[in-house]
Amino acid sequence: MGRFLYPKARSSVRSQITATVTLRAGQSFSGILSSIDDFSVALTDSSGQYRSWLLEEGSGIQVVLKDPLAGHERLLKLYTDADMHNVLAYLETLK
Repeated sequence: MGRFLYPKARSSVRSQITATVTLRAGQSFSGILSSIDDFSVALTDSSGQYRSWLLEEGSGIQVVLKDPLAGHERLLKLYTDADMHNVLAYLETLK
């Protein structure tokens, strides 16, 4: 139930936010997002190499993020207390 309500735990590789960074020249890098802010983006690629780029205006760098838990986070804001009660009551019947 905790993962249902608080999906940000991201304890598995499948739940990690991934990033694809495309440079102006067309070269592309993908991996698990390490950090992102207004000034830089960093990721760790599948070989384990850490890569980072400055996000300066006019640099032509494009960043695409894929968050597999984004849908869960959007839904969490829509659930009422009654919804949570009903889901928990249903889960209890599965024991």
